[in-house]
Amino acid sequence: MISVLVPVYHVPLAWFSQCLASIEADLARLEAEHPGDTGAEVVLVNDGCSQTDLLAYLHALEGQSRYRVIHAESNLGVPGALNLGLDACQHELVARVDADDITLPGRFVAQWQAMQASPEIDVLGTALNYYRQQPNGAWAVGETIRHPPLITREIALRSRWFMNHGTVMYRRSVIQAAGGYDATLRGKSEDFELWVRLLRNGRCLRNLPMSCYLVRLRAGSVSQQFTADNEALLRATQATLLAANGMPD
Repeated sequence: MISVLVPVYHVPLAWFSQCLASIEADLARLEAEHPGDTGAEVVLVNDGCSQTDLLAYLHALEGQSRYRVIHAESNLGVPGALNLGLDACQHELVARVDADDITLPGRFVAQWQAMQASPEIDVLGTALNYYRQQPNGAWAVGETIRHPPLITREIALRSRWFMNHGTVMYRRSVIQAAGGYDATLRGKSEDFELWVRLLRNGRCLRNLPMSCYLVRLRAGSVSQQFTADNEALLRATQATLLAANGMPD
């Protein structure tokens, strides 16, 4: 079965609750279609959160068999929290979800079946839809974002966004063998650096065309902007694909 990995810092409780409800519903669908497999789990990493209502909610979840809550000793940032969570995951296939986003029905079944049928796939993303808050406070589903079905080094050289991080399912052993996330990249494009590193190692990255995820967008969110100091990281990361034995396909 799978582990679902969710780093948690500061997020409105209503959004987090909606996120988990969407995960639980889709895990139930996966387990119903494959009843003979060991039950799925949700691994939550408390990344040094000080939000009172969220902490109380996390502590309540610790008593439920579906959940495993890992508490970081301090705020590590997304890459450090994900590494901590990967160490705690019990299944080889790990699905990523961000704590304020929504998993759409059928995601886990589609990814699990694809990765079972094609063991050469190391990372499998999906399309997503933006989920934007309107002036009246309501939330509305926006445009669909899709990426190429097969990610090559050539694609990574000309694009900095070819996988939706919150949508991916990957093989835990592959990510850890590559060294996991670079924990020094908190606040930067830790996912892009990891994807490029995997490509340099000859790993297979693919995307499904179906939209299986709503990414919540609010004013000032990191997903809506790149900072100037991230630009140098992106350029340097892409340059590593041009090194000897790393020419684009």
